[in-house]
Amino acid sequence: MPSASSERFEHPRQLLAGLMESALEGVMVLEAVREGERIVDFAWQWANAPAAEAFGHSAEELAGRRLLAEAPALEAEGFFEDCARVTDGAAPVRRRLGAEPLGGEGARVSVARMEGGAVVVTLDTRADEAGTLRALRESKARFRAMTENISDLVSLHDPDGTCVFATPSSRSVLGYPPRALEGGGPLALVHPDDAERIETALERTRRGERVTVQVRLRHADGSYRHVEAACRPIPGDCADDRSERPRRFLTSTRDVTERVEAEQQIERTNATLRLRNRELEDFAHIASHDLQEPLRKVRAFAGLMREDYDEAVDETGRYYLDRMQDGAERMGRLVSDLLSLSRVTTRDTPFEQVALSDVAADVHADLEMRIADTGGRVEIGALPEVEADPTQMHRLLQNLVGNALKFHREGVPPVVRVHGERRDVAGCEADDFAPGVTEVVRLVVEDNGIGFEKKFLDRIFTPLQRLHARDEYAGTGIGLAVCRRITERHRGRIRAESTPGAGSCFTIFLPAEQPSSEQAQARSDRASPAPTDTAPLGTAP
Repeated sequence: MPSASSERFEHPRQLLAGLMESALEGVMVLEAVREGERIVDFAWQWANAPAAEAFGHSAEELAGRRLLAEAPALEAEGFFEDCARVTDGAAPVRRRLGAEPLGGEGARVSVARMEGGAVVVTLDTRADEAGTLRALRESKARFRAMTENISDLVSLHDPDGTCVFATPSSRSVLGYPPRALEGGGPLALVHPDDAERIETALERTRRGERVTVQVRLRHADGSYRHVEAACRPIPGDCADDRSERPRRFLTSTRDVTERVEAEQQIERTNATLRLRNRELEDFAHIASHDLQEPLRKVRAFAGLMREDYDEAVDETGRYYLDRMQDGAERMGRLVSDLLSLSRVTTRDTPFEQVALSDVAADVHADLEMRIADTGGRVEIGALPEVEADPTQMHRLLQNLVGNALKFHREGVPPVVRVHGERRDVAGCEADDFAPGVTEVVRLVVEDNGIGFEKKFLDRIFTPLQRLHARDEYAGTGIGLAVCRRITERHRGRIRAESTPGAGSCFTIFLPAEQPSSEQAQARSDRASPAPTDTAPLGTAP
């Protein structure tokens, strides 16, 4: 039977053992392993559960194992040397330790000598916990700063769509404080006509899909706002381990009311323009028929009078008849040219890839007799392809080349040069192209004709503006106006340079690919073939 003194002695030892076993910190007792007087390793005598877990064993498995065999990195870290010095009588050591398995950010290890020469090692993890708590506080602060400053409304939802969290930006987006949204169902603020769209988006999100949907939500002021909501399932957050269906999802909601209203206004404006274009086309058709028909009768009857009554009228009468016919002819050409001007935008056709070299060849064929009559020549250099209306490209070149042939110097055969290139928009003289244009076609038509003064640059593209009398050069003053209208319809630019007596140069800049479709950007990288030889227009190689 134990004595009273032994019971008093055993009780504190049992209490100490119980405290060490229940400690949250790792505690272990190491005994030196010597070769002669030199300590070569340490062996575990005892370890509590946290210490044993740090080395990947149970306390029973760890007993008797060698320290350096389990954790050789502790020797390089200096921990082994600390234990050896303390065993030989040095003062207890307390230090940070970076080597695994005892190390970690902020971890501290203490080593103290026990009676009998063994050392007790304590792994203090509270420093790690303090660092973790500090990092958690910093993370929360960053999250709070982000949620308080983000402009979009970010919300967290249960699978049924119930809002469980909303950022403070709910006030600026919808006029509600976050708490007013939290707990609300998915259809609480949705416009009735958009409810089905929301339900479809929710079902797709539950299947793990990312969905972006545009709906109307009721603002706190009672109005409905157009919003764009991007729903994203939370990765790894599933209802159970056997299911891949997400438990919750995040939604980022942005107010797009201004954009939607602007798009609607553009659509209304376009609808109005389409209506006006139809009305203009109807008017042009009426003008073409109702104005041309009387003119044809005037010309016809004037011709009959010259044939049937030529001897009955005197010289003055014949002069009047000639003036009548000339006026009717000019009026007919004017009506026809005005009709062509109006049809540039009212009878437009879809754009397609157009080989400008082929267009130039067709223009040469059309003007072949005029080229022969003037004794001139038309030369063409390399011409690229362009996305355009082929009929209007033909009209553009025909008007420019035709003018160059018409306005030639007396006694000097006209020489017209047509050439072009495809270049990056960044290096283009004209820099005000529509967004999305990356490459342009630069088309040049230059001549050695009479030219004109710079003060007329603004007038030449205005309808019905003439720089010369009718008896000098025929025409209605519509041709260059048509050229400008065609260029503008293709979202391009046209410029003119001229010196009296030295000729003129017209430069047209056209987008190589029209930015009117989503495919325009993808097509912009495609190079277009172009002729490489310079030869007179119409002389095929």
